[in-house]
Amino acid sequence: MMAIHPPESAEDPRPCPSISRSMDRIVDHLRQRSQDQFFGRDTELRHFRHTLAEDLPRTHIFLIDGPGGVGKTALLEQMQWLGRQAGMDCIRIDGRDMEPSAYGVLHSLASSLGLPPTQALMPTILQAWRQQPRRLLLIDTFEHLVHLERWLRDQLLAELPRQSIVVLAGRHPPDESWTSDPIWSHGTQVIRLRNLSRQDCERVLTARGMTPEQCTATVRLSHGHPLTLMLLSELIDAHGEVPTSLGTDMIRRLTECFAAHAPSPLHRQALEVSACARVTTEGLLAAMTTPTDAAHLFKWLSSLSFMEVASEGLFPHDLVRDAIMAEMRWRHPEQLAHGAGQLLQHYLTQARTGGAAARHQAALNIFFMNRGSPVMRHFVDFTALGSVQCEPAAPRDQPEIAALTRTEMGPLHERCLHHWQGHDAATWWVVRDHEGTIRIAMLCLELQRLPPDAQHDDPALSQLQQWLDRQPPRHVGERVLYSRMTIARGGLQAAGIFLNALQTRTFSMWMNEPDLACFAMTVIEPEHWRPMMSHIDFHQIEPEGLVMDGQRFGTFAHDWRAAPLSDWLERMGASVLYPDHLEPPLPAGHGPQRLSESDFKNAVHEALRHWHDPVMLGRNPLLSSPLLQADRGTSDPAWEPLRRLIRSTADSLSAQPRQTRFMRAIELTYWRPAGSQELAAERLGIPFGTYRYQLRMGVERLAQALWLRENDRPHSTPRTMD
Repeated sequence: MMAIHPPESAEDPRPCPSISRSMDRIVDHLRQRSQDQFFGRDTELRHFRHTLAEDLPRTHIFLIDGPGGVGKTALLEQMQWLGRQAGMDCIRIDGRDMEPSAYGVLHSLASSLGLPPTQALMPTILQAWRQQPRRLLLIDTFEHLVHLERWLRDQLLAELPRQSIVVLAGRHPPDESWTSDPIWSHGTQVIRLRNLSRQDCERVLTARGMTPEQCTATVRLSHGHPLTLMLLSELIDAHGEVPTSLGTDMIRRLTECFAAHAPSPLHRQALEVSACARVTTEGLLAAMTTPTDAAHLFKWLSSLSFMEVASEGLFPHDLVRDAIMAEMRWRHPEQLAHGAGQLLQHYLTQARTGGAAARHQAALNIFFMNRGSPVMRHFVDFTALGSVQCEPAAPRDQPEIAALTRTEMGPLHERCLHHWQGHDAATWWVVRDHEGTIRIAMLCLELQRLPPDAQHDDPALSQLQQWLDRQPPRHVGERVLYSRMTIARGGLQAAGIFLNALQTRTFSMWMNEPDLACFAMTVIEPEHWRPMMSHIDFHQIEPEGLVMDGQRFGTFAHDWRAAPLSDWLERMGASVLYPDHLEPPLPAGHGPQRLSESDFKNAVHEALRHWHDPVMLGRNPLLSSPLLQADRGTSDPAWEPLRRLIRSTADSLSAQPRQTRFMRAIELTYWRPAGSQELAAERLGIPFGTYRYQLRMGVERLAQALWLRENDRPHSTPRTMD
């Protein structure tokens, strides 16, 4: 372990071979910008400066955590600059830029050390590291690698020389074992970043040339949030005055101002492209704007204070990205849909002309575009996309998969599992947590490789085969893939980020599997998944489904011959980036508009998301609900009865002890927002993953209760949600 290794001989510091001259310029630019904007973090840097001055540092690990926009990346940039000034060899990697696995981390370290990919092995990396033991390792966006936390600490960091210093920065608080373990605790420093104090804000703003009156007004509006403070200060630089009021959505209003004052329509288009795309490169700008202007536009984007730099390209801060997208949906939805189509075509071209890596990146980029859909946001945690990996199961995993099936599914499914173990047509995919425990397992069957009588002992497979027999015959070589069962520890609805990995894997299959005629999947509780399945154009083959082991299952399928991939992606592009394009309520006198159950529940979710936005609430389809007809006052805004209805229903649910925690999550997210989901989890005193689960279940239960009221049924919560 770093803290107990004997001293090693120090060597003369040498330049880090992994950082090119262009990267040096970027780092210096970011350092200067972050010093201007965030030198209020002197308190957090004081201990780090002392550590750099020690030949054998007493503190080897710095753990930085804080919500989005609070200045984690800016602090890392200052630490990197200070480390280089102190003669340390600096290596900086980002959790977003690598495969989220132990191999991905080792590959990034090997690249930074100047080693070829074939040498991305722990012994080789440690040997190269010891040739220059005085190194500074910085890992940003560590939330994407949090499942590797124990491996990183116990396998890699424990073997680094004592002269090394490591900084990890992410949104989630570090595991308590860092500070409770007697071996690690004395060498670890935790830095919790929160909003800046009034004094620190005033120092930053005064250094930027603001008057005392401007400083006071800016501090009052920003509440010390660094990203907001930065945006406000630049807005004041441009216009010379402080806005009098920014309403309830400060980041959105500020970003609208910057977008509105882009130097030209082409610059604004580049900004909008960066908001839509997962990452923006000069090549992407050339494809989406004009090749002759791409270099200039890319340079302009990189100069914006809210843009972040990664090895893959540029991307705006999450808060700014969401604000730009919301403004685009309101201002010019048709142009947004057109741009989404262009972006999809660009990714498709990459997938068709590139190798396996290009196809994987294209699949990830297209899947990321779905974050604009309120339906998909309900089922996918896009903030953690790519943070865990789905991989083929190894033979040694079969006993653990069997035990998981026995516990979560029942004896009939366990019998089915044993039937397919080792079969040539079967492939098992697994998702593991940071300890290596399997959290999700999926059995995928290639049907054309099955014998004719294979389905007789499996009712789900038999049902699918009967449906396939009613479809147009397949040509020679066309394939059918079938996700027969998905088993999740604790239930599929609570799988969280582990389900993300499985969803990304199946999405990649649809894009990359050759000669794919049909893809089908059987899921537990099909009613829960139907909104997402409908959105992605998968339809249940038998409305009644089937019952196995006392649980209801449904099979959803998509025929890629009837709806080819190109058409399917165009459909996705026309809808996912404009989720607010809903049919307006009927005018008075035309009678109430009846919504399907899935549309009704989606509209409830949208009402929560736009709770403080009267414009968007005024377009919600629920305004035509019969439930609101008796509560309309002549002086009330059209959306006020909708808010009263939702709050009263939530209050009645809160009166039930088993529902209180779910309604509390809704309250701190939508009605009295804590500022970010991370802060909401902190105020509730629960882990972030638990908070996300409670919020999702709270929205489901509130929507279900409203749906039951809409249809004059008793107000209750279904047993399956408990």
